[in-house]
Amino acid sequence: MNHNTVVVSAFFLVSVISGIVSDILLTIFLRGYEATTQGQLEATYGSPVYAAGIASGIFTILLLFYPVFKKGDRSHEWEDFR
Repeated sequence: MNHNTVVVSAFFLVSVISGIVSDILLTIFLRGYEATTQGQLEATYGSPVYAAGIASGIFTILLLFYPVFKKGDRSHEWEDFR
């Protein structure tokens, strides 16, 4: 695999792991927040949807900022900030 494939695969893996962690945390916190039985069911069914949104947002942000950090202008020596 070339370098770009490895980078995108790493971004995908990071976003999937963050989605799983956010799903677990959202389920725990939303069940504690909602006091009724209906609210706890909503927390159980709603947290994977929220976690998928968080994971896709992280993946999109990583893909958008990678070229900025890779191809950014690094020729300056911070002369403007003296």
